[in-house]
Amino acid sequence: MGLAIKVRMNYWIISDEHYGHANIIKYCDRPFKNVHEMNYHLMRATRRVMKPDDIMIHLGDVGFGSRSFMENMKREVQAWPGTHIAIRGNHDRKHSRLLQMGFCASFDSLEIVYNGLRILMTHRPRYERPDGVDIVLHGHVHRALQQNLIEANEKPIIPLFNVNMCVDVTDLQPQSLDHAIKRWRKQNEREAK
Repeated sequence: MGLAIKVRMNYWIISDEHYGHANIIKYCDRPFKNVHEMNYHLMRATRRVMKPDDIMIHLGDVGFGSRSFMENMKREVQAWPGTHIAIRGNHDRKHSRLLQMGFCASFDSLEIVYNGLRILMTHRPRYERPDGVDIVLHGHVHRALQQNLIEANEKPIIPLFNVNMCVDVTDLQPQSLDHAIKRWRKQNEREAK
């Protein structure tokens, strides 16, 4: 007779941490005195939610800096519980750099099926729904509201099948995939009314 053990694995999503980027504090009005305080807070938020069997997907613009900064990031990423996957953002340059930071994998985008929903994870929002995709989880736009984004080289309206996962709109912490889906449902319910 065998023993059945159910392992509860969670998916976590985060985007645009910008570790090591002092100017992002000013650009996005983040509530930190300096980059060290910001790095500490964001890293602590990641460690707080993750369990050893969990998977966290970072949707781009993880961080950048000197060679010593990259070595420190590698030590931090490798010390985080769970599995960490990176989606390359516009500031991340090369997949090899993300792998050097300690991520187990790096992609331009990642598509999964979760609870019957096909979910595309990418750095930038999509303006046309990819075939068969229900939800696009993205970063890049920081604090921009879905309904009124007006930014250079961006269309003014981000369709509501997108969910902005930037830390600047997620209380500076990762969100569970289940919570991201709830946000998607809520913004689409409002649109339907």
